[in-house]
Parts: sequence; structure tokens; C-alpha cells
Amino acid sequence: MNIKLWLLALILMLSSGCVSVRQPSVDNAINDAWPGKVVDRSRPFSEYQWVMSHNAFVTNTWTGVPNQSLSIRDQLARGVRGLMLDTYDDPVKLCHPKSDCQAKLVDVLNVVTTFLRDNPDAVITIHFEDYTTRAAMQGAFKAVPGMASYVFNPKVRWGGRTEWPTLQQMIDANQRLILITQESKNAGAYEDNVYMFKDKDITVENYWSLGNTIFDHDLSCKTRWDSIPLDAKQASHSDFRGWSRLFVMNHYHGSTIPTHSADDNELGGSVGLSDRINNKCKPAAKRDPNFIAVDFIEEGDVLEYVEAHNNGGVVAYEGNDLTQSLVCTFSTAFERTINLKGEDKERLGCENDEMRSLSLSGVKKGTRITLFDSPDGNMQDDYAIIDVRRDIGRDKIVRVNTFEKNVLDNADYRLVYVRNNGLDGKVSRIKVEHEVPIDYLDAKIVLYEGVNGSQNNVCTIELDNTYAFNFPSSRGCDNDDAVSARLLKARKNTVIQFYGNWHANTCNQGCSTITVLKDVDTPITIPTFENSWTSPDGKVKVVRSGGDQQLEGKISSARITIDPYAGENVVPRTSSSASDGYWGGWGPLATCPAGKYVWGFRLKSELPGGDDTALNAIEMYCSTDGSLPIKSKEGPWGKEVKGPVFCSQSDGPVTGFKIKIEKPVGDGDDTAAGNVRLICKNGKELKLEPSAQWGDWSPTFSCPSGQSANGFATRVEDPFDGDDTALNGMRLHCELNQTP
Repeated sequence: MNIKLWLLALILMLSSGCVSVRQPSVDNAINDAWPGKVVDRSRPFSEYQWVMSHNAFVTNTWTGVPNQSLSIRDQLARGVRGLMLDTYDDPVKLCHPKSDCQAKLVDVLNVVTTFLRDNPDAVITIHFEDYTTRAAMQGAFKAVPGMASYVFNPKVRWGGRTEWPTLQQMIDANQRLILITQESKNAGAYEDNVYMFKDKDITVENYWSLGNTIFDHDLSCKTRWDSIPLDAKQASHSDFRGWSRLFVMNHYHGSTIPTHSADDNELGGSVGLSDRINNKCKPAAKRDPNFIAVDFIEEGDVLEYVEAHNNGGVVAYEGNDLTQSLVCTFSTAFERTINLKGEDKERLGCENDEMRSLSLSGVKKGTRITLFDSPDGNMQDDYAIIDVRRDIGRDKIVRVNTFEKNVLDNADYRLVYVRNNGLDGKVSRIKVEHEVPIDYLDAKIVLYEGVNGSQNNVCTIELDNTYAFNFPSSRGCDNDDAVSARLLKARKNTVIQFYGNWHANTCNQGCSTITVLKDVDTPITIPTFENSWTSPDGKVKVVRSGGDQQLEGKISSARITIDPYAGENVVPRTSSSASDGYWGGWGPLATCPAGKYVWGFRLKSELPGGDDTALNAIEMYCSTDGSLPIKSKEGPWGKEVKGPVFCSQSDGPVTGFKIKIEKPVGDGDDTAAGNVRLICKNGKELKLEPSAQWGDWSPTFSCPSGQSANGFATRVEDPFDGDDTALNGMRLHCELNQTP
């Protein structure tokens, strides 16, 4: 039998109900795309794009062949914001064809109204192909409690405008349900301020079918109505004259089979959703579609496409230089981690080990995209970090032609690649982050098996804190493997020491000490740990010391020493456990307004009992009356507040401090800092006595002569699943005091 005839016979059997159609469950169909969520709502409604569900009501409960496998409730939950409904009879039913009526319009409108109530930022458009009367539609509208309050009415609130309101204005006005009808007699105003647009007055629409079967692909984008060209821009109706017409792009086959839709809705594919929009429909209409009407909305990539279009994002390609097939698209407006070896719902349609390049459009400054070879983000394998340096316009295409440039710097982004055995065509995990550190909290050094950063990547070490560890460890560093390194980013005065023995305490088997003399923002390759070396730019110095044994390939432990306030006028000037404690990260340097100094403070502590953390927070005051408070980093526990206490005008301001810190207790309950005392200018100690405090007092740390404290910073361990300690240490910031 001819294959086309066979397929047509199959379609006839399907439409008669003789053959069942694959009906995926909601759980299996859902992925993480958010096409209904919009971050920037400041543009007119006519500048957004929405997924529209063709024959939204014809689901797998229908007698014949369904157009959708998800219920309308589930379609809305997936981000669909446009519904195509066919209406008949009185009371109004939803039928397709006319003889097959299995739902009431009132029931669907109740679902929509409930969704609008529960999702206050959602705007939904219903496009009626109606074969019923105006009176019947009025009866259905009145039968749905609360629906009328959501209906968008261009006459009542928006009269006199020459363009659609912004999406945010529609949300603020709570006019979030747009009704459009194909029937002239049913258009216009109804009771209770309900309004229905006539489709030919406010939209343009392309011909509805891609073809009758999967073998037919009419990708042209010709108008559905000869009297209204696809590039008609403005409405002429008196109720909304001058408003932009909405472009409804129909994108489905005449025969409704999920396999058709999987291909039709795919970004690339034999039909190519993106190609059809950009090469056919957008040129014909001279604008992007506002609604993309599809069957089986969860199939293919239409959800991801609309998400990225509205919010900005990434388009990935199989080839370098944005060549070959499209792999996937997704928005970077949402922080997310995508495992490309996961289910479709986890990977946003991105195929594993496919992408070699990508483009960026509408991506915000401060966005970081990290691409990993490892599906679990293991940094012993290849990875590339792309940091976006400035806002990239929605209509601009910025190219990332390969992921394997060691460093690529331009005005739009910076790419740093950490090589192991290649990343192009091998991406298995993607991480999107926002507001990445603008300082050195993301500083790193990468170790390699060969000289000059060659051979395999041994591990990546974070340079964000002071700590020591043995190889191998949970940080992924293999013992006796590292020969050289690549310093990706580091703050001045960071010291990295590698030891030939365990426990990072003696150099009897050799040491290599890397000292960062100036801030490092562009990666520097350290050729070997075996020899002393200084980088040509003078930013990094390496000293090989101790022991006659070979150190290359024999590294067994490391010690990282970070002074985040190097170069700042703080006391003490150097890091020590006496002032800094043992765990955690430093908070911001909090300072008084210009010309003001610290006069007093108060403490917040956790009462004894359970996993003790003792001191959690310090608040200082840049006045003698409790006004002008300043804070650095704080721990989350504790309700006991002591203070405030102040230096008097004759005693102050503050010029020094001491801190009480408990040393590590092994298997016991560590608490770190328990108390602080501030020292006034004349030597008076400001004392508070929290209920929970252990350890020993430090020596007094004082500002240089003639200077007073005008700020401070605290070191705090963040909560984790273990022995918490909260506040660990403190530094005092000093400034010349010329006050008489």
C-alpha cells in the first residue's frame, strides 16, 4: 500500500476512535520552562508572545482524536496563556466537530477564572470560534461568578489610548482576560463591562494548516483573510483605533497526532519552529507573533521558545560559530541548573553532548552561565564560565562561537574555559546564576596533571576563605597528581601553599607557596610547582622551598590563606585565629557616614542549649544616642540582646577591641566567638556579658595613633547540616580623627 494512503487510513481510524492515541501523563509531559512568567512587564501587551492551545478543550477525554493531552487546567499551569475554543448551542457547549460536544463553556470559564484568581500576574486570551448566539454567550458569562471583573474592556478604562496598555498596567488594573470572537454579531460590549473583540478588528492571522499529513509541510506564512494582509499593523475600530494588531500564528497540521506536534513544535526539526518564525512568518508580518497556536503544547520546544522570547536567553547550536542545527533555547531570567542527561522536564529540550556554540539575546548584566562536561557539575572535568558584562538587548544577537577559548574578553561577556579533554559538543550540565560576585568571592585555582596547565584537570579549588585540606578530599583533588596550575581569579595578598605531605603544616617533603601580589582578574598559568617563578606582569610569585624530593606530581595537601581586607585600614592588619576565628566567610565592611565614628555597640547571642553558637551578631553605633546603627554579616540564631553601651563624650570614640574566641574542640560543640569588648579612646572598656560565652580573650587590637574606629566587619559561618558556630571573628576599620 502507498505510504501516504496508509497514513490517511490510519488517520481515519484514529478519528473514528478505532485506534488509541498515545496520551502522556501530566508528570511525564511537564518540564521546567516558564512561558507564562514574564520578568519585565513594562512593554505594551502587543510586544509579548504567548503559547496558544489550538482546540484547547479537545483533550484525551474526547471521542475522536484529541488536539491536546493535558486538561485546560494543566495547560494553564504549564504556562499556556491563549485558548482556542469552539462554541455551539444554548447553553453553550464546546464541540469539535459540531456533533461531538463533551464540555460546557461555563465549566471552562470557571477554570480560567479560578486560575486568574490564584495567579495575579497571569493574563489569558480566549479566542472563540463561535457558532452560537450573543444571548447564549451572555448567559454563559453571567453564570461564572467573578469572571466579569477580570475581562479586559478597551472602552471602559482604556478609552482614548492609541496603543495597548503595558502588561503591568493590565495586571494592576486586574483586567487580565481578553476575549476575541470570530463572529461579528457577538463582538462588542456585554453586561457587567464584559467585552469581546472581533478577530478581524484586532488581530492578523496566517492560514491555519501546515498540511494534512506529516508528509506535507507548507511553511509559508500567508494571511488567512484576503482582506487583511499579514503585515497590517494598526486597528481602525473606534473602540481601540491605532492599537497594534495582535499576530496569531497558527502552527499545526490538519491531522492531530502527537508525533506530528513533536516535530512541528521542535525548535529545529524538519518543520523548524524557529526557522519558520524568523524566515517566513516574521518577514511576512514584519513582527514577531503574539500567539503561537499549536497542538499538544507539551511536545517539542514551543514552551521554551516563548519563555526565552519574552525574557531573554540562550539559543544553542550543534556546530561552532552558530552553525548546524538548533539544539535548544531557554531563558536566563531565572536561576536554574539543567542536567542534560535528565528527563525532558529537567533539560528544557537540550540534548546531551550536542552544543558547540550559543547566542545571547536579552540577557542581563551580572548573569553567569556555566557549562559543564560533567552532568553532576564535577569541576575535575571541562567547564566554561560566561559572565555577562552589560545588558544585551532583546533584538541583539551576541555570539559565543566556541566554549574552548582559554579566555575571551569583549564588551558583552567574558568567557573563561578550564580544559580537561574538550567541551565543545560535550556539554552535559548548564547552570544559570544571577548577581554573581563582583569581588573575589568566586576566586579559583585549577590544578593540572601536566606542566603549563596541560593534560587532565586534577581539581578546582575555591579561594574564598581561609582553610586547609588533604588530598584526596571532598573537593575532588587527587593525591600525588598536580604538577601545575591555572589561577583563574584571586585577590591581592591571597596565599596558596601546596605541600608534599599531608596536614599542610611542614615543608620537609617540599612546599610551593603562591603569593598573589596584585589582584588577578585574567587567568595566569603557573608552569610548575617544582621551581620558583614570578609572572611577567608581576602579579604572582611562586617560591619552591623545603625538602629535596620531587614536588611535581607529589602534592598531598593545601592551605589557603585569605585576607579579604588587604589594603584596607583595619586592625588587626593580618589574619590570625585570635581575631578571625576558624570558620565562615567575611561580611561587608560596614562604615559610618563621613566624619562619624563608632561610640557604642550591642550584641545578639543564642542562649545555651543544643548546638550552641554563642555570639551571632554585633551592631555598632556611629553616635552616642543609639542612632546611626551599622551592621556587617550576622548569624541567624539567638534572641538574647545585650546593650547597647557607649563611650561618653569625654571617653570616646572607640579606638580598639578585643574578642573572646573558643578554640576548636574536636568532637565537642564548637562555638567560636562568644563576646566582644570595645575600647574607648581613653582606655575605658565597654563590657557586655552574654549568657553563652566560652574561650579566651584576644589581646587588644588598637587603631594607629590619631585614628578612631569608623566601621567593622564580621566573619560568620553560614548554617549547614553540622556543628554550627555563627559569628567567628571581627576586624575594626580605622580612620584619621581630626575632631578636637
